[in-house]
Amino acid sequence: MSVYLVKLNSVTKRFFYLLNVWVCLMLPVTAFCGKDSTNTEQRLLFIPNAFTPNYDGVNDVFKIVNLENEKVEHFRVFNRWGTVMYESSGNEAAWDGTYKGKLQEQGDYGYVIIIRFPNNVTEVYKGVIHLMKN
Repeated sequence: MSVYLVKLNSVTKRFFYLLNVWVCLMLPVTAFCGKDSTNTEQRLLFIPNAFTPNYDGVNDVFKIVNLENEKVEHFRVFNRWGTVMYESSGNEAAWDGTYKGKLQEQGDYGYVIIIRFPNNVTEVYKGVIHLMKN
């Protein structure tokens, strides 16, 4: 199952991908984008919660799926002990599940991603990515 969180003005939608079917849950959000409530902007970033670095061409790397005019200022993945497994910037940032050339164990890894939007607002996204092995 993949879960994607999407911000649309003052509504957050959570998308679940199960068996080739998209399910959408709408959740209200009290926070606004920017400093005043009239400065809202559509945010459509898809950050997966799992990937399978098995070189089959499907979900082989952890990355933000649909960047357009946004800029990745910082992309960091770390293990449960706080060791940085991957660090980069730029819109091509993508973790392939390796650290020092070695594929890491299946499990959960934390991430912090900083995105700058076209209106110069930056947002920090923190979460957990699950590295899956077959």
